[in-house]
Amino acid sequence: MCSDQFFGCSPYERGGLNQAADTRGHVAGLFGFYSLIDPGTIVNKYGPSLSDGFDELYLDRIPTHYQQSEVTNLELTHDLNDDLTMIVKYTYSTRDFHQMNDNDGSISTVPLLGVGASLGLPPVEANVCFGGDIQFCEMANSDRTYDFSDVETENKQAEINIVSDFDGSFNYTAGYYWYDDTTDNEYRVQTMGTQLIGDFGAHPYAPVLFGLTGLDYSNKGGFAFYSQLLQLMAVIPSVQQVQAGLITGAQAAAVLQAYGGIVAGINAMPDMTVPVDLRGTLSDQHVRTKSQALYGEMYFDLNEDTMLTIGARYDDFLVDSSNFNDLVGRQYVARGGNAYANPRDIPGMLQKRTVTDTSSSYKVALQHYLSEDVMVYGSYTTATKAGGVNAGSSSSTYDPEETGVLDLGLKGIFLDGAMLLNMNIFRNDNKGMLLAAIVDDASINYNLDAEITGFEGLMSFFPSETVQIQFSWLMIDNEITSDTSIINYLDPVGGQLVAYLGAVDPNGTGAITGAAFSNGINLFKSGGFNCLAPQFAPAAGLPCPVAQGVAQSLQGNQLPNTAELEYSLSLTKVFPGDNGETSARLSYRFRDESNSSAFEMERMKIPANKYFDMLVKFTPNDGDWYVGVYGKNLADDRQLQFLRTASNLQGGQLYGSFSDPRTWGLQFGFDF
Repeated sequence: MCSDQFFGCSPYERGGLNQAADTRGHVAGLFGFYSLIDPGTIVNKYGPSLSDGFDELYLDRIPTHYQQSEVTNLELTHDLNDDLTMIVKYTYSTRDFHQMNDNDGSISTVPLLGVGASLGLPPVEANVCFGGDIQFCEMANSDRTYDFSDVETENKQAEINIVSDFDGSFNYTAGYYWYDDTTDNEYRVQTMGTQLIGDFGAHPYAPVLFGLTGLDYSNKGGFAFYSQLLQLMAVIPSVQQVQAGLITGAQAAAVLQAYGGIVAGINAMPDMTVPVDLRGTLSDQHVRTKSQALYGEMYFDLNEDTMLTIGARYDDFLVDSSNFNDLVGRQYVARGGNAYANPRDIPGMLQKRTVTDTSSSYKVALQHYLSEDVMVYGSYTTATKAGGVNAGSSSSTYDPEETGVLDLGLKGIFLDGAMLLNMNIFRNDNKGMLLAAIVDDASINYNLDAEITGFEGLMSFFPSETVQIQFSWLMIDNEITSDTSIINYLDPVGGQLVAYLGAVDPNGTGAITGAAFSNGINLFKSGGFNCLAPQFAPAAGLPCPVAQGVAQSLQGNQLPNTAELEYSLSLTKVFPGDNGETSARLSYRFRDESNSSAFEMERMKIPANKYFDMLVKFTPNDGDWYVGVYGKNLADDRQLQFLRTASNLQGGQLYGSFSDPRTWGLQFGFDF
């Protein structure tokens, strides 16, 4: 439900489709208030959903997606002698990615009354600019939220591998691997309020203020300026009453003194606006990842039916990260950012972290042929994934992830070739497994331990020459085994909200609100930021002085988005003809229920998915072309497949992926 004045969207239940978060619990509400587009207190600028269906979506702007990737591969194979081959590979790739999305997934129809409503001014309407590397401007008379992802990557990989081909029972492969990756990953969320805060010259109140007071502040911007401007706009009606003789004496002197003090403070601020791409919330992370590895495997033919494989790998890696984070350009203004062509050159703006480590991993595998058609195998493999540095304002680090996998399997042909069967049982022991969570303005990786046990397989059975039955399955049992406790930033205290305390900031504007919970804890929020005490102001750079919530243990919970059972069953019938053959296939797919949250939140449950699909295909005798008719989701059941959440700053809004409706189509192809 996305009409929660405290959270934005309730963490306890799902709401309807296409409904934006209540901006009173959203960063858009806080900066809308400070940008003067609210009448005096923070108000919800999104009403009921404009669409409750799958096929119609109301957006302020059509999302855009641009990606250009280039890959160059070089490979040299050279026979050193009759028994040894050297393979040298080099890969160079680049990726340029830019995406704009309508973040709130809706359209606000609520007029922006603005603080000027008390002066008789019309609702706010302005030409507002948004974006990062790619920008646009548009006339706006209602609130809106866009997000932008800009990623540039340069990747280089090289490998030298020696492969043996001896006549005897022993062979090996050995090699060296080198990796170097540079990635610039920028993510920003911008609202109408954040963009107006960056430049008062774009605000319709700039000429109004000049007309009323003679003050020209069109060259100023930033949160510190707007927080003073908000006070100035509040005192102007009293100044007008003094000028009209409606307020006199000591009261008039107090009004003029307050007015003069505010004006003096603003005049002392430098003339500086915030660049468009630095407004809103910004997480800009530059990461250099370098690694090198030595590896090798030895293969022993113990006899004609049995082979033993032993392998090892040694890795040396380095992750060097520099994070640039800002909120409505507050640090940019405070540090004199207009004196620098590149904001990353501003002293004190970057948070730098370096993570280095080494690791060793191993493999042992044994495979044995019970007969010419049946092979069994067993293997145990360890692997390590490098640690790194989180994005966002914390720039915290996370540890490497270590995994050990035991795999026992069978591959065979049975019933005189009528049945093919592959199946295996596996057990994964993960130490330091990475769990990603959206926290404030970035995605944060946490380390935890987990166990995963599974049974999977694929069977293909031919009861006759023209009938085929295919069955595949995956059964998983998993559990978080470590007593890892983290804060659920969408439900920070783990209790039910029992009383909304309303605005608790000194002026009662809603810049800070509070709520009481069933476990006796009070929680406070400001623009979506969480705190267990009301003495904080994240927009002004005053962080929460205590904890941002109560950590909850994940021990015993399942890993997110894992279903206990998935399977697919298909029946294919072939109809031979004089000119070719026609095949008809009917398939049934099932995926058990799951949960997209490691906290196993009720609103994050995904129900079981069931689908029927069909395909009728004709292939001529010469086999060089085919034509087919397919149908997907024959039951026409629109089923929820996946959920993800926006951050607490964005009101915890849910984004869901649903199956397509019943779809019919024609397919054809040629072989040449």
